[in-house]
Amino acid sequence: MREPTIDITNNATVLENPPSTDTVYAGKSDTLLLINNGEVFVKGSIVAGKISPLYTIPAWKGQRVMAYLSPEIKGGNICINQVDSPGSEPNGPYGDSVNLSMESSGNLRLKIGGNLKGGQPYTGNFVLHVIVK
Repeated sequence: MREPTIDITNNATVLENPPSTDTVYAGKSDTLLLINNGEVFVKGSIVAGKISPLYTIPAWKGQRVMAYLSPEIKGGNICINQVDSPGSEPNGPYGDSVNLSMESSGNLRLKIGGNLKGGQPYTGNFVLHVIVK
């Protein structure tokens, strides 16, 4: 079976080879993603200078959490600004991906925003791909 891939061109998100799909609409508040040994694609949006989208992912000690961020517009200035792990200080910025091993069970929180050193702030849609193993 081929790995799922995503294409976010022409203002449409197309998931090729999906094992199964659900749509998650992220609002302006913290969005909880419940995943246990699986993956999810989230289409979100951001407005430069406004509230940064937050995603909370519960995970167990020893699990690996990987997150990949893609702006809808190629070259869009967006990144994973901050990661809050259970029992540790917030870290970041991370760029367009993170790959973390959970040191303790609890909630991992991702904050999405513009790269403050990366030029023009981004307003638009993005896709966040999260894998928990």
